[in-house]
Amino acid sequence: MANIQLTYAFRRAMLRPPNNYRRFLYKFHPASNYDHLYSIIVHSEFWLASVADFDDPFDGKATFYWGGTLQQKRKVVKRMLENAPQLTKRSIEHEITKLMLDPTLEERINTSYKNVINNYGVISFAENRRSNAMWSHYARKHEGICFQYNIFKDFNTFRQALPVLYDDSYPRINYCDENIKEYLRGISTKHSSWQYESERRICLTYKKHTYMPFIAGALESIIYGYKVKPETIKMVQSLLQKRDRLKMPLIKQYYANISNTAYKVSIHSERQFIG
Repeated sequence: MANIQLTYAFRRAMLRPPNNYRRFLYKFHPASNYDHLYSIIVHSEFWLASVADFDDPFDGKATFYWGGTLQQKRKVVKRMLENAPQLTKRSIEHEITKLMLDPTLEERINTSYKNVINNYGVISFAENRRSNAMWSHYARKHEGICFQYNIFKDFNTFRQALPVLYDDSYPRINYCDENIKEYLRGISTKHSSWQYESERRICLTYKKHTYMPFIAGALESIIYGYKVKPETIKMVQSLLQKRDRLKMPLIKQYYANISNTAYKVSIHSERQFIG
């Protein structure tokens, strides 16, 4: 039952995006994953990973507690049971009393949370295309690429990209909280050491290891890493040719470069070399 309530709450929260939109979001990729690059460039689809796939074993961790007045708890339990189609109205009242007296309910809620969170499909984005750390980690030592998306060209998709929060402790979430955005703190909070990522993520219930379509015109640019190999450029351009044959919107191509005098990454329309 808690499983149903959590899923319902997560879906409602995703329909209420934050107001601080940026014009562009970025996705860094290694050059080695041809299938994912093909799906993005040619099919206009994101691959949705599972939290269990992430490098950080702390990702998605949270603790739910059973707080609130008896009236608040009863309201939550009733809503939980009303979303269970196998129960009749007559049996709901009996189940409410039973669950309210269950000493293991909090433990069961946390178990349900783990089941729900592991079935989420997640796609992550960055807010800064010039981040040396992002190029180093996610574009494999500056050898990969970065996609630039204009969120206003597919607002229905990118409005779902929640800003990730950063903290030193797991989120503690009151299961009785009326603020349904609280439910999303588990999947949108990471340790403070990851703050450099300025991450946003789209999280969809029961969509792990599936593809999510987006409007082709939202992908505006491809940026090649400073140490990109010629075969990577050739591969990407062959995918752009396939895209062109399908009469899809044009994608601009840029090149990242590093400064001679400071720890900075710059973006140029032509490839430049540091002597």
